[in-house]
Amino acid sequence: GRVMFEYLRELRTGANGNQLDVNRVLLNLRWEFTERLGLDLDGRYYYTKTEGETNNNSTEYFRGGPELFYNLTENYIVFVAYEYAQETQKDVEGEPRAESNRVYVGVRLDFPVY
Repeated sequence: GRVMFEYLRELRTGANGNQLDVNRVLLNLRWEFTERLGLDLDGRYYYTKTEGETNNNSTEYFRGGPELFYNLTENYIVFVAYEYAQETQKDVEGEPRAESNRVYVGVRLDFPVY
């Protein structure tokens, strides 16, 4: 198994010139059940505070979910995944929370460079 945790904080300037204070927390857990079969659990949390003349609010965004994968070969992986995402405008009165749920299946192709 593997655990990866990352915290990032940065100050940016937005497209409209406002100052953005961005905090990000990333977490990834991986379990390998067999040599070919495994599960990734991924989560991301963002908190953005905007300060400026035209905009002064904060936004929370979360997304995460599991991915079950199977290594067909060293460079080809088949996977099925579920992802939940939610965004909330903290300082906007009456602003609804945006949510999404998605399930997807795919093939990941890795082309090694020699």
